[in-house]
Amino acid sequence: MKKIHIFISLLFLGGILGIVLGCLADVSRTAPVAAKLLSHDGVLIGKTLYKLKLIPWMLILCGLEMLIVSVLLFLKRNGVRRWATSFRLKTSMPKMVAFGLLTCYFLFSIVVLNFLIVTGGADFFRYKGLSYMEKIEKGFIDSGYRDSFKVVKASLGQIPEDAGILLICESDVKYIINYYLYPRKIYEYPTENVGLTEVPTAWLQDKKIRYVVEVKGGDIQPNRMDSDSTRFIIKRLSY
Repeated sequence: MKKIHIFISLLFLGGILGIVLGCLADVSRTAPVAAKLLSHDGVLIGKTLYKLKLIPWMLILCGLEMLIVSVLLFLKRNGVRRWATSFRLKTSMPKMVAFGLLTCYFLFSIVVLNFLIVTGGADFFRYKGLSYMEKIEKGFIDSGYRDSFKVVKASLGQIPEDAGILLICESDVKYIINYYLYPRKIYEYPTENVGLTEVPTAWLQDKKIRYVVEVKGGDIQPNRMDSDSTRFIIKRLSY
């Protein structure tokens, strides 16, 4: 019985500690340092910083859950004690080890779920009232690809949804552009580092490509460009 009381007390104190840490955590001082350590080549990514700022809310949520569980266990302490005694007597050591591993996995899943709940709730209020294009722009800015939004916005405005597009882009931002231009069909010429003039007309006609989006420079590394570093051309083809 004493062990059950100790466990419930520790769980209750852990919940109080989580809530206190969440309320007192000064993320404004620690988050920029942590975000820089987690960034790519020393470049600070706004989205990473934004998620780090949500950690205090996750601590508070975990603390509340621990308090609720500790109160429920205290109210059902006699039943919990009988179950624990029966489990210890009837279960072999390998099964107890497996049960412990499953318990750790369950607790880890709860922490991940809490983080998803916190980030989902924060994103809901953050993007509430914004138009579709404003949400896309905010997503690009948070990810550090501010200039790439100009390419997406211009393409969405000039290219119809049923069009085939030849995308010429040397950086990995082409995958982000491809995602936001759906349902337009995006093609890349099999040979790398090839300009439009080097792409055979027969290949373009075979793929039914009517537009070309060529991105030059910029966005090779996030947040390392200015308004002149990313230049793009949108061209309608006439065979």
